[in-house]
Amino acid sequence: MKITTETRRDCTENTEMIPHLSLQGTKISRYVDATLAVAIIIIHVFILTILIGCTERNERIEFHFRKDARLKIVNAVNDTLFFDIEIADDHVSRMRGLMFRYSMERDQGMLFIFDFPDIQSFWMQNTFISLDMLFIDDDYRIVHIHENAFPLCEEPIFSTFPVRYVLEILGGVSQKLGIQVGDVVIIMNN
Repeated sequence: MKITTETRRDCTENTEMIPHLSLQGTKISRYVDATLAVAIIIIHVFILTILIGCTERNERIEFHFRKDARLKIVNAVNDTLFFDIEIADDHVSRMRGLMFRYSMERDQGMLFIFDFPDIQSFWMQNTFISLDMLFIDDDYRIVHIHENAFPLCEEPIFSTFPVRYVLEILGGVSQKLGIQVGDVVIIMNN
């Protein structure tokens, strides 16, 4: 490990010497580089296997709903709404999300669970249905709702506050059922 200085230019063309910690050439750097390369190759092989297998049989890629748990939302007047949910609590399932879904029932959704509260970003790449995204804080309160995310749109959708959970439900359902910011979410076992 060595400390060097490098010249960096910002948007105004100012230059300055900045101390820079370099791991280049160390065992840690080589290990991190090799691990990332292997992970990228595995992900690409997995995706290509699915795509090639489906195109050879002239089929479309499609994932189906898997009920992992039940969730209820309680609003300010104690109305209770129930949803069957699929849980995405690891990196792979959060990255796939609701991609390659062509339909979903009104009382179904996917709950994304993160390790700690943070500003979260979502997109609709390879998602063929409109979704409402309910951003939920560490206290299980809905703090932001993004309604009717447009299918296949790759523009990022950000939570406006740090959140630990995000519930994706069918587009338009939150408005139809009166789900609002401040409502409480309770995750139940099957």
